[in-house]
Amino acid sequence: MRNAQKAISYFRPRAIDHRRFFGRVEEVLEARWFTNGGKMVRELEHEVARIHGVRHCVLVCNATIGLQLVLKALDLEGEIITTPFTFVATAHAIMWQRLIPVFCDIDPDRLTISPAHIEELVTPHTSAILGVHVFGQFCDVEAIGRIARKHRLKVIYDAAHSFMTSYKGTPVGHFGDAEVLSFHGTKLFHTFEGGAVLTDNAELAARLRLLKNFGFNGLDNVQYIGTNAKMNEVSAAYGLSLLPAMPRTIARLRRIHELYRAGLGAVAGIRLFELSREVRGNGQYLPVFVQRDFGISRDQLWARLWSRGVQTRRYFYPGAHLCEPYRSDMPWFKDLLPVARQVTETILCLPCYYDLSDQEVARVCQAVAEAGQDGARIKKWYKSLLRSSFGAPGMAPLVQALRRGPDS
Repeated sequence: MRNAQKAISYFRPRAIDHRRFFGRVEEVLEARWFTNGGKMVRELEHEVARIHGVRHCVLVCNATIGLQLVLKALDLEGEIITTPFTFVATAHAIMWQRLIPVFCDIDPDRLTISPAHIEELVTPHTSAILGVHVFGQFCDVEAIGRIARKHRLKVIYDAAHSFMTSYKGTPVGHFGDAEVLSFHGTKLFHTFEGGAVLTDNAELAARLRLLKNFGFNGLDNVQYIGTNAKMNEVSAAYGLSLLPAMPRTIARLRRIHELYRAGLGAVAGIRLFELSREVRGNGQYLPVFVQRDFGISRDQLWARLWSRGVQTRRYFYPGAHLCEPYRSDMPWFKDLLPVARQVTETILCLPCYYDLSDQEVARVCQAVAEAGQDGARIKKWYKSLLRSSFGAPGMAPLVQALRRGPDS
């Protein structure tokens, strides 16, 4: 049977040496210090700071809260210029701090926030720029820095995808006022849930430490309206257990990229997204553009691959600005961001993780190539798929139809 092959997951976390992790958990249990900046958290902060060469690493419970803490710590008001081509949590973090996200179009090559468009959006109410290093591609940090200095704006980077990456030889963590990493379970390096704020600003780091611990400075002196954003000891222990595997993991991901280049290089209408030459990425993401001459649309390819047991993701469809509440409260952005719209409708991320075998990469490439050759039939199937699942409650009918595929 066509679907007898094992499905290829979009992502699988790297397995670790369980004995190393369990040994650290035993330490935590014996110490009976489970949170509030214990040994594991302090050690992981030190290691992450050392790896990236930054002065300060502040671990947090997740990157979304990390962004909120930075926005709060910088005493920002009014408008924050940000990108629509990002996970919606970036915009949500702004809203949670009662600030106003102003969506800016993206650069068609980098896929990051466009400095030229930023200039057009700055008003007397603008207080900061929040860029996103998408897929590990750094923003144009020099141009953004010039704009920030000109208008006296703060700069924050959502670096969720950028663990152990660098720009022109400088590791992530040294750009803007602060950069926020994600250690979510779907990331290259993770702590189940978690994140980190990297900064060279000692005053900012000190304030972040107070804010993430309810605003306490000492045992009974509360200085700020803080929150509980601390990472627990077991999560930090997992991160410490995973950290030694990172160099080998990144090397394998780069090899997988080479295999995809070889396997898809001759497929008309499929173009791999490549990082800028000055960026040293970690290889976690494998985005491709599905162009017009491929024969079918990105969404049709997405559906076809799922029907063949190949899981993929449509990042960041439909764009943060078209998610609620932004779609309803800020409808004007729909027609002001043409590059972001085009990218969200054409980009597709293929499976890319440490345990993905060479044979599975070849299978993905073959499925993509065959889909392009079978365009007319897939288009017809996709239209019927949409009609049959439209209005049905939940995702179950759509998933079942995807599994049946156009050959059923």
